[in-house]
Amino acid sequence: MASDSSNGPVSKALTSTLIASLVCLLSFSFRGAAEGQAQGQDGLVHTTASTEQFDSPSSNQLGDLIVTDPVLSELLLQEVIIAFDHQDYDAALQILDEMPASPAGEYYRGLCLLRTGNPAAAVSVLEAVRDNGQTPEELRLDASIALLKSGQPQMAAAELGDMLSSDPENGHARYFLGLAMYEQGDSESAREHIELAAQFDETLEPYRDAFRAYDQRLGAAALGSYKPLSISQSEPRQWNLSFLTGFEYDSNVPLTPVFSGLGGNIEREDSRMVVGLFGDYRFIQDSDEVVGVTGSAYTNFHFDLDQFDVQTYSTSAYWNRAFGDWIAGVTYSFGETLLDRNQFATSHRLAGSVTKRWEQSGHTTGFYEYEYLDLAGLSLIPAQNRTGHTNSAGFTQAWYIGPQNLGRIYAGYRFDNTDAYGSDFDMNSHMLNARIEYPVFQDLVVDAEARQFWDEYSNGNSLDFFERSREDQRLELRAGIQKYIDQNTSLRFDYTYVDSDSNVANLFGVDFYSYQKHVLSALLIYDF
Repeated sequence: MASDSSNGPVSKALTSTLIASLVCLLSFSFRGAAEGQAQGQDGLVHTTASTEQFDSPSSNQLGDLIVTDPVLSELLLQEVIIAFDHQDYDAALQILDEMPASPAGEYYRGLCLLRTGNPAAAVSVLEAVRDNGQTPEELRLDASIALLKSGQPQMAAAELGDMLSSDPENGHARYFLGLAMYEQGDSESAREHIELAAQFDETLEPYRDAFRAYDQRLGAAALGSYKPLSISQSEPRQWNLSFLTGFEYDSNVPLTPVFSGLGGNIEREDSRMVVGLFGDYRFIQDSDEVVGVTGSAYTNFHFDLDQFDVQTYSTSAYWNRAFGDWIAGVTYSFGETLLDRNQFATSHRLAGSVTKRWEQSGHTTGFYEYEYLDLAGLSLIPAQNRTGHTNSAGFTQAWYIGPQNLGRIYAGYRFDNTDAYGSDFDMNSHMLNARIEYPVFQDLVVDAEARQFWDEYSNGNSLDFFERSREDQRLELRAGIQKYIDQNTSLRFDYTYVDSDSNVANLFGVDFYSYQKHVLSALLIYDF
C-alpha cells in the first residue's frame, strides 16, 4: 500500500496544503479574543457597533475630520471591523488607507493582507505592530501565523517558541508551533505540540482532529493523488466507501485476438456502462502505523458485445509503518475476474514496498511484487496457457510542484519476469511511465500519463508462421480531468489511447497482437 495509488502519516508535501487551509480556518475561529480586545490610541476596547447613527462626511472633509475628531476615527475603525467580519477585506483596506495609522488599525490591515493572499506584506505590517511595544500578545501570534503562511516556518517557530516560554499553556501558539515544526519535517515534535494544544484549549480539538486526519493517512494515500482539503474528512475515520458509475466508448473491445478469415484480428467497437464499488477499513490507524483491508467490485455491460462483459472482484489486507521519513508497506491481495459471467482468471499477489520521503520536494518508492495468475479457458493449445508466476520489481520517483506543492510529477520503471505454463507466454517485460497531476483550481484537477512497454518472449510463438519469438512494443497514453462538486461527489472524464506493435504474423502477414484502441469515459464518483 505504500505505492503511489489509493487513499490512507501525511507527506511533507501536503503540509503546505494543510497549513494554508488550517491557518485560514483557525485564524478565523479564534480571532475574537484578539479583535474583541484590540485597543485604539484612545485606550478604548473596540466592539462591533452600528455606524448608522451618524452621517458620513464627504471624502474631501474626511481626512481633516479623522485627525481632529477621535470619535469619528473610532467609528471608522468600527467600519473596518464590520467589513472584516463580513469578509469584505478590500473595503476594510480602503477605509484603513483613508485613516491615520494606529496599532488597532494596522493590526486589521495585517489580517486583511493575510486573508487576501499577501502573507509577505502581512508579515511586515504585523511585525511593525508587534514591535511597537503597545500591543497585546495576540498580535504576536498573528504575526507568527503570517510568517508561517508566507513560507518562513523557522522564523515562525522561533517567535512562537518565545511566546510559549512565558506562557506554556497558550494553546493557539502551541498549535501553530506544531504546524511550523511539521512544515520543517519534525513530525514527532509537531504531533506532541498539537496534542498538547488541544489539552490546553478544548476549542482546538476539531483542528487537532483535522491534523490527525491528514497525519494518519499513512503510506500510499499520503503520497498519492491530490484531493482538496476543503472536501476532505475533517474527522479521522476508519473507513472509506466509494461508488462509481458511468459510460465508456471502446474502439476495440476484444481482450484477445479473434480468429477469422485468414486468421487476422478484427477490431470491434462498442459502448458500455460501468459500475464499481470500493471500500477500505482500517483496524489500526495511528500516526505511524496503519493496518487495514480493502474490497472492490466492478462490472461493465456492453450494448452489443455482451460476450465481453467483465466482472472483477478483489480483496486485500495491508500494513504500513512509518519510521521517520521512511515508510514500509506489505500488501496481500486476491482477485477474481469473470468474462461473460464465467470464470476467466484468479490471482494471488504479494507486494512489499519502501518509501523515502524527501520533505517538501517529493518521495521515492521501491517495490517488489509476486503474482500467481490462474487463467481459465481461451487456450487453443497448451502453448497458449497463460497461467503462471510473475516476479516484478521497480521504483517510482515523485516530485511535488506548483503552488503549495499540490501538483505531482511521477516517473518510474518496472521489470516483470513471467514463467508461464504455456511456452508462448514465458517473457520479460520492461515498462517506463511518466505521470503528471495538477490542480488547476481548488476543485479541478487535470492529469496525464504515458507508459511504454517492451515485451520480450523467450520461446518461439505458436501462432507465428516462422515460429519466431514474440516481441511487442506497446504505447499507452491517457489524459483526464476531475471536477470535485462537493464533499462527496466528483465527475471524471478520461481519454486513453493504446498502440501495440507485435512481430507475430501468419503466412499472409496478418498480425495477431498488433492493434490500436481508443477509449473515452465519463464517470460519476460518490465518496460516502
